[in-house]
Amino acid sequence: WDDKAIRTAIERFIDENGRVPIIKELDSLDSLPAHTSIQLQYKMKAGEWLRKNYPEASDYNAYYRKLGLSKENAADWFRENFNKINPVSSVEFNKLRDKKTPTWQAYAKMLDVKTWNELKKKCGVEYKKAGKKYKVKTYIEYKSEK
Repeated sequence: WDDKAIRTAIERFIDENGRVPIIKELDSLDSLPAHTSIQLQYKMKAGEWLRKNYPEASDYNAYYRKLGLSKENAADWFRENFNKINPVSSVEFNKLRDKKTPTWQAYAKMLDVKTWNELKKKCGVEYKKAGKKYKVKTYIEYKSEK
């Protein structure tokens, strides 16, 4: 990846998504350079380079403010989306969320918490109940029943 190709790919992503890509997207989307390519090209961390070169698109809060999300209503938004998705994990929340719904990490940042469990607790949500639980018999119990 050279300078022109990197900038073209990043700017295309920004035009399509209204924000800069996160590191995971850099590493998983073929249309974007890997974060290591950016580090090698510019001799700085990819996130730092993105913030420096695309500050307006790096402001995730500005992007979400356009959608009506603020620090004041972030807990309500998270609770509403959590209950709509009813995920069993943070990974499932991110996977099943609507494209315009922030990741759980974005909500956590807005609400000044660090973990998924802290976010759930702060917003007053719980996992959906798992399906029927099965009792697993030990080998000894199984042999003694025969």
